[in-house]
Amino acid sequence: MFKDKISKLLSFSIIFLLIFSTIHLFITFKENKEVRTSILMEEAQSITAFFKSFRKTYQDIFINNHIQLNEKTIELLPVKTTNKISEHFSNALDSKVKLRTISDRPRNALNMASEKELQIIEEFKNDTNKKYIFEEGNDYVYNYYEPLYITKTCLKCHGYAEDAPQLIQQKYKTAFDYKLGELRGIINLEINKNELLSAIDHKNQHNLVYIIVSMLILMSIIITLYIKLKVNVEHSKSDLEKKNKFLEQKNKEFHDLQTALGLSEIISTADTDGNILSVNDKFCEASGYSREELIGRNHNIIRHPDTPNKVFKHMWKTIKSKKVFKAIIQNRKKDGTSYHVDSTIVPTLDEDGNIAKYISIRHDIEDMMNHKVLLQEVIASAKNSILVLAKLEGFDELEEFYTSEIITKLENKFLKNSLSYFPEECGFKKVYKLEHGEFAFIQEFSDDLDEKFIKLRENSIKIFQDNIKEAKFTIDGYQFNPTVLISVSSEKDKMLENATLGLKRILKDGHTFINSNGLSDEMKLKAQKNIDTVNMIKYAINEKNIVSYFQPIYNNKTNQIDKYESLVRLVKSTNDIVSPFFFLETAKKAKYYNQITKIVLENSFETLLNTDKDITINLSFLDIEDEETRAYLYNITLNCNQCHRVVIELLEDETAKDFKVIKEFIEIVKSKGVKIAIDDFGSGYSNFERLLDFQPDILKIDGSLIRDIDTNTFSRNIVETIQTFATKEGIETVAEFVHSKEIFDIVNEIGIDYTQGYYISEPKPIDKL
Repeated sequence: MFKDKISKLLSFSIIFLLIFSTIHLFITFKENKEVRTSILMEEAQSITAFFKSFRKTYQDIFINNHIQLNEKTIELLPVKTTNKISEHFSNALDSKVKLRTISDRPRNALNMASEKELQIIEEFKNDTNKKYIFEEGNDYVYNYYEPLYITKTCLKCHGYAEDAPQLIQQKYKTAFDYKLGELRGIINLEINKNELLSAIDHKNQHNLVYIIVSMLILMSIIITLYIKLKVNVEHSKSDLEKKNKFLEQKNKEFHDLQTALGLSEIISTADTDGNILSVNDKFCEASGYSREELIGRNHNIIRHPDTPNKVFKHMWKTIKSKKVFKAIIQNRKKDGTSYHVDSTIVPTLDEDGNIAKYISIRHDIEDMMNHKVLLQEVIASAKNSILVLAKLEGFDELEEFYTSEIITKLENKFLKNSLSYFPEECGFKKVYKLEHGEFAFIQEFSDDLDEKFIKLRENSIKIFQDNIKEAKFTIDGYQFNPTVLISVSSEKDKMLENATLGLKRILKDGHTFINSNGLSDEMKLKAQKNIDTVNMIKYAINEKNIVSYFQPIYNNKTNQIDKYESLVRLVKSTNDIVSPFFFLETAKKAKYYNQITKIVLENSFETLLNTDKDITINLSFLDIEDEETRAYLYNITLNCNQCHRVVIELLEDETAKDFKVIKEFIEIVKSKGVKIAIDDFGSGYSNFERLLDFQPDILKIDGSLIRDIDTNTFSRNIVETIQTFATKEGIETVAEFVHSKEIFDIVNEIGIDYTQGYYISEPKPIDKL
């Protein structure tokens, strides 16, 4: 068999060499012919161009009477000398080259066209766009043709007979009455190939020798390899015997491994229809069936009804295509309970390559399964149920404070003991460990649940919550007194979703217990409202419906309006005006806030040109920290000669990240004349320390202190303190939310510089103020 393979290999190598050589020779000759033809055509065009230049020069000389036309000089015309020149040219090149001018009715017999040349003339007449014809003749020559058209020079001797020179009229009676541009002949350049081919043929001979030598060398290599392989055959026999012994040893090891595998894994074999042929003891133990109950039955006997049909369709498709199938599958025991296995099914083939049977190896992973997946399966299969999600309170802080090992032990201890804290009537039998200190308990019911029953269960669950407060867990010497947050859900279709949202809600609100039914629908409504708001914002931006309203700021000293505060508004498609309270936070989350800020800046600076009042613009720390917004504002103020009438109100918030950037921004805009005001001073994040950083020109006293200053002594004392400080520091003050004459009078009594609020005017478009 080995020799047959070698023979086939050698035969194939020789055939390959012959084919390769033939192809190589064919390509070489084809390339040589194409190169030869291209070179000859270019040379022919060059010679013809030279001849036409020579011919025109002589014609011009004669026509312009540089040479007197007589019996002797007429012999110098190109029509007479072309053949002689062609003969000398051919001798000079040591090659047979003929150059002739031919006409279909010549005066000179030497210029008479042959039958072939007459055909060429007709071809040029039929295709006036054709510039030349180059072809290989049958008699071992190349012919290059170009058309000759009648020019003004030609008409001197070939026009009307009475206009021709006297000598021409006397000497010739034919070849008159030619027309300008008429095709009357051709140039024929004839090249003999004999001398031209010798160099190329010589090269082809060298190529042939090269190929033959290459074939001989390659054949020698192949024969050498054959001899070497033959020598190695004997060595291979010895190696084969050693490998057989090795395989026998491995076969024994495999049998031992199979025995060990049978003690730990669930193993079965089945025929091509899925009928059980054999099972091991672990299979019987896991399924609850005896061997007698299983043999001959189909594997469907352990199929769980909750496992989707598509899983088994995919399984059969895979193993029938002789591939290994691997998946995690939920099986059913004889008593109806379920268990999960990591299943691998391997097709075994007979000698003909057909499937003989299937071997299934399963590993019980019930304890390793993702508890969340198991919980979802229980929820899906139960008719009615109550789900309890419990989270260890302060778990995030515990994770930061203790090691992950201690946290894991705490979770496991809670997992082990948690069921014991439920009152007996609760009926919770299993706990599921989720993530981040969360645990789930579920109780299934066959009957519908009414509100009264759910309320009773909630009371029992609250007892569970109270019992845990009394518990003490000791982990590695550390004592824990856990408390849990509880989210209860009984809405089947959205049970886990509702319970999860409930935990998030109580974490946010600071509560400890919630019935989370309906939260999913509530969140969807909220999400839809957010989507509607985003669509409203997008529409307003695209339709240029983000506008600015302006609220006057009253100078309490001069009793005049000195400033307008620019306030953003959104115009809906229904022309309703929307205040920023209803869309600005959504705009921040949806990444439209910066666009709105830019529009407000544009509106404000445009209004600055249409009024003699100062314009106050609100900017948050979020605006200032945005590089694009800062750059835009720098650019606006660069060439603005009215910047001294611009006031930027800083809206402080906890999201500020880089006060260095904010301080730098304030320095730059103040250098251009812009004034700085701190908004809502006296509450929130505003404080006296910030004044040192920002060096403001104006303090806007928070409206929460102003709106009840007529009835709240504490608010008045704070405002008076702020005013006293501002007066000493030379900082102007503005009272916001002044909504009545009583408050307006108190503001003036305290000495506040400016008043802003509905008592003065509500915000309006600039043209309505």
